[in-house]
Amino acid sequence: MSKRRARTASRHWAPCFAAAAICAALVVGCDPGITAGVVVDNKTDADLHFEVPLNGAPYSVVAVARAHETAVVLPNTLFGQSRCTDGPMVAFDPRNREVARHDAPLCVGDRWTIGAAASGVPGPS
Repeated sequence: MSKRRARTASRHWAPCFAAAAICAALVVGCDPGITAGVVVDNKTDADLHFEVPLNGAPYSVVAVARAHETAVVLPNTLFGQSRCTDGPMVAFDPRNREVARHDAPLCVGDRWTIGAAASGVPGPS
């Protein structure tokens, strides 16, 4: 291929590559869980902490999902090859009362909403 043709071809494809990079950045920027891990959208009035089996062993999650905030609670670095939880993930309030439970699997990129109108959260009795 001549130098002139190579320059013309690279000019032709450059906008396509730039558009693809922008789209990827927008998707990743909008949802941290896509690459960061499992995201919890806490719509409750309480901070929540979690327990879940990972890689065959029980795990007390260090991260806390603050009230009315969204957080990555299981970073992708905690997962084995399956990139999913081994069992149910359980959310607890500050007094260690179970607030919600999500059956397995929860995988890297998943989002779990807990609170108002969310499934898995007990309503008033």
